[in-house]
Amino acid sequence: MLLYHATELSNLPSIKEEGLKTNLEGVFFAEHADLAATFLFLRGVNNIVVLAVELDEADVEESFDHNEMWFKRTLNKESCKCYIYNHNVSTEDISWDKCLTYNL
Repeated sequence: MLLYHATELSNLPSIKEEGLKTNLEGVFFAEHADLAATFLFLRGVNNIVVLAVELDEADVEESFDHNEMWFKRTLNKESCKCYIYNHNVSTEDISWDKCLTYNL
């Protein structure tokens, strides 16, 4: 399944070098690029890069740390699911041609 991870644009050089590293809970992903970007925008981040990663559905766990109904209404989407991946993501696993930048 293709999922999206958003981060500050300033993190891109280290991600290109080292990939995405898990934090205490794992690496967070969203099913839509704009959903992933919205999480950072709500925290006051304006320069955002959204990374696209193809992951095996069996390796991700749905996250319930957000109000899906609010995001569905706000983003006008039928679904706004988020996921946690408990492994590092190598640079080779990132679909660089599908990544997006947001300057909000």
